[in-house]
Amino acid sequence: MEQVFGYARRILKEVGSEKVDYSNEGCLVSVQGLTATDELLCDADFNFRFTNCAKIKRAVEMYQWVESSTTEERDTPGGGKDKVTTYSYDMRWVGTHNDSSTFHDSYYQNQNPPFPIGDRELVAMRVSLGAFSLTKKLISQMVDWRAANELPPSCFAAGRSFRQQGSSGVYMTNLEGQPQLGDMRVTFQQVECGNATVLALQHDNSFTELSYAMIPKRCSWPWSPPPAKVDLSQPLLEHGKDSLPTNPCCCIGNCIQSGEELNELAEAHLSAGEMMGRAEGKQKCIHLGLLTLGYFMFFIGFLLQFQFVPTLFRIVPWIGTWVQYFGNAVAFVGAFFCGCFWWSGTLAFSWLFSRPIRAILLFSFATAMVAVPTVLSQGH
Repeated sequence: MEQVFGYARRILKEVGSEKVDYSNEGCLVSVQGLTATDELLCDADFNFRFTNCAKIKRAVEMYQWVESSTTEERDTPGGGKDKVTTYSYDMRWVGTHNDSSTFHDSYYQNQNPPFPIGDRELVAMRVSLGAFSLTKKLISQMVDWRAANELPPSCFAAGRSFRQQGSSGVYMTNLEGQPQLGDMRVTFQQVECGNATVLALQHDNSFTELSYAMIPKRCSWPWSPPPAKVDLSQPLLEHGKDSLPTNPCCCIGNCIQSGEELNELAEAHLSAGEMMGRAEGKQKCIHLGLLTLGYFMFFIGFLLQFQFVPTLFRIVPWIGTWVQYFGNAVAFVGAFFCGCFWWSGTLAFSWLFSRPIRAILLFSFATAMVAVPTVLSQGH
């Protein structure tokens, strides 16, 4: 992550969106402007047309019977236990067809009518940012969904008449009183074109991502300036036999960093520094999430192994559950220390060559996870 953002900060430049400067080919650019599209997004079922929208979607709900069940264990006169399931029914707004033919109570079976129409989402293929064209990846990052409030007050679709609830983009078949079985509610939302900022490599009159594979691997920066642009005529920089990792640590590092890239769109006017901070914050969250997931995988794995032995004592009359309880507490502590040791050791090994100081600190922490319990046990 540090390599991608370190190189990006050195070559980043802000450019205008009014005109494409082809001398910036392969440069990391931050571009502010207004998005626009000449496509008409049409919902054929409702005969609605949306102009200057990058995306539209409709969410369809129906008022239906829903079955709920709760299961509890009850003691039997003979000393055993029985499982008793209780079923309840109520009507709710549901976004998919709830098949009532499988309901436990025959009174409610086959009462829910079928869905005449379903959800739908449409995305414009041609969206521009000033003189630039946005790629599908950048269009997918336009997620400022808002109510489509400039629609007609009523419409007719799938053999039913709908009326809009105020100007919220929500259409219902019944606006009077309590909803009835089979009533429908359709919500329309749109992503309108507007202010936007893009952080990506310029490629012709569009953009492409700056990936980890494009970072120069053999230049002497920070002591000498890095290349100011990426040669997009090559599929990948440093691609070949000489660029293959030669040790396990490099393999792990390359696998982790291979998915890192800069290809950001914000639906607001932001400076180049703000865009970099936004992208870096997102990557840090992902990185922290993966580290946390890795630790819990170690912890849960050891916990399941250590809890096996206390479970065997459960069959012992009277004291079995107490032995299992205290055994599980010991297993929890053991899993914590073992998880910390192997998580720290694995992370330190993967960082040994790229971040030696961090690796040494993690190796020290891993050693402490073994040394501290050992010293405490000898002291007692």
